[in-house]
Amino acid sequence: MKNLYRLMVLIAIVSSIQCSKHSPIIGGDDDTSEQGVVQLDIRLSKAVAQRIDRVVAKAEHPLLGTVTEELTIRGTRATGSLEVPAGTGWVVTVEAYVGNVLCRRGSSDPVDVSAGEVVPVVITPVRLDSDNDGFFNEEDLFPYGNAKIQIVLNYLAVFGEDSWLEGPSSHEIYFEIRVDRPPDSEEIDLAAPTEDTYWTLEKETGYFLEWSGIVDVEDDEQYHTVNIQMWDYDSWSDSDLYDIDGSDDTKGLTLNYDLKTQSFTGDDDDGIVDGRDDGISEEVDGYLIYEIRTVVE
Repeated sequence: MKNLYRLMVLIAIVSSIQCSKHSPIIGGDDDTSEQGVVQLDIRLSKAVAQRIDRVVAKAEHPLLGTVTEELTIRGTRATGSLEVPAGTGWVVTVEAYVGNVLCRRGSSDPVDVSAGEVVPVVITPVRLDSDNDGFFNEEDLFPYGNAKIQIVLNYLAVFGEDSWLEGPSSHEIYFEIRVDRPPDSEEIDLAAPTEDTYWTLEKETGYFLEWSGIVDVEDDEQYHTVNIQMWDYDSWSDSDLYDIDGSDDTKGLTLNYDLKTQSFTGDDDDGIVDGRDDGISEEVDGYLIYEIRTVVE
């Protein structure tokens, strides 16, 4: 029994020694003897410095953690320092913002920091295009997604008739929609219901079309021109342009669309148009309810 007790004591002592050998010793919060300093001096061009609102530096280490500090911008320089625990393999990243939009980023090679040492780090931030749409973030109205314009045709009623109607009271209606193109351009961005098809509609009858289409646009431009035309298909002659404007002789709608506010001006500003508003009784008119939206994908 005595030998068994001695064996148990011996095992406990050996285990204690092994634990002490492999357990790390971590200093307290007030221990700054193992700290080093990463000194940053970021040079910016004059044009960039005028646009950037803040520059943030972040030092990261897989074992020692992360230290973040906002740098001071003076003229064309952003300066500051990060106090970090001594260690090898620190990586410093600098991010520059315009408002809340991250526009430039740069990272250092791994940096070794010794206790009491000041290590200068040079980083050149590069411009970012986060959504890969060809526009840098500081120029892009939607830097984290690709902006597009969606046209929605909700409701349509056609009034009047011409001498070339294929039926006693029907119209074969289709729409041509152009974005940032002249109204008479041969290029069409959207065709409704689809290319080379049409809706057969009885006159003076309302229809819920529930059609929508999307056009990709330049993300760095806030304003875009949208033109909507309503046509009647003729199989034996040229199609007829019907009036949905009601305010001038163009018959189609030309709108100036704001990509940010999703509002528009021009021939209309509320999404409800009536070709009869011009008082011309000898033409075919359309009453149209539609929407224009900005979608970001």
